[in-house]
Amino acid sequence: MDNNLSSFAPTKGRRAYEEIAANIREMVVDGRLKPGEKLPPEREFAEHLGVGRNVLREALRSLETIGLLEMRRGKWGGAFVASGPSRAVAEQMTDLLRMGGVSYASVIEARIWIGSTVVRVACARHTDEDIAALEKNIEEVEALFKAGRMVEKTLKNIEFHNLLAAATKNPTLVILMKSLTDMATYFAKNIGPDPASTTVRSRRLFMKAFVARDAEAAVKEMEASLLRLHAVHIHLATKKTAKSSASTTPFLPPAQKTPARARGGRTARQ
Repeated sequence: MDNNLSSFAPTKGRRAYEEIAANIREMVVDGRLKPGEKLPPEREFAEHLGVGRNVLREALRSLETIGLLEMRRGKWGGAFVASGPSRAVAEQMTDLLRMGGVSYASVIEARIWIGSTVVRVACARHTDEDIAALEKNIEEVEALFKAGRMVEKTLKNIEFHNLLAAATKNPTLVILMKSLTDMATYFAKNIGPDPASTTVRSRRLFMKAFVARDAEAAVKEMEASLLRLHAVHIHLATKKTAKSSASTTPFLPPAQKTPARARGGRTARQ
């Protein structure tokens, strides 16, 4: 792939790095870019895309932050699709979801439980750089929503959780969260993006608590957001099933229920 630029479409626009990152991410998810594969050399890559090298570097750094790419230095360096344990775990978990080995309800339940731990640890360990990355993500989500780019908005929303995991400074939590967000990405790609704008409001409420290191308030807001998202996804999956006139759907197992909260067994009001 490093000598084949034809797979990458040139890009234009004020926020070209977002398009570049989104295209590379989609190619990884679709399997067109394989774990361990090297991206084209920076100079040729930037020229082919019609952007400056700084724009390309920003796109690559954003993908490195969420564990999708690995940047290597030296004579044999460059940008490589991550091939470490996080990719292997994520791919295995996504395969289970694709084949019906796990239900989406169980994915959401795990995201709530593991996500609550991630939030608590990140509240204690986050740095100014982590806060800046999370706030930048929210701004980008809002811009994508206003532009009507719902698929990209949904993927950017999912990235928020990987940035939170990175703020824990714990590689095991990063791997676990990456596997869950990859499964969420697969589900979202198959049933369609969340059309609502409520995520941005929720994220800002979350950040107010997060910056203050108020772990309980941050966890409460994150859980409520995930439960709302779960309800939206179930609605979209049901509509997709009805349109196809199928008796079952690989995305929504029969009699699936909204998962209970991690504590107290109650679900959030929608």
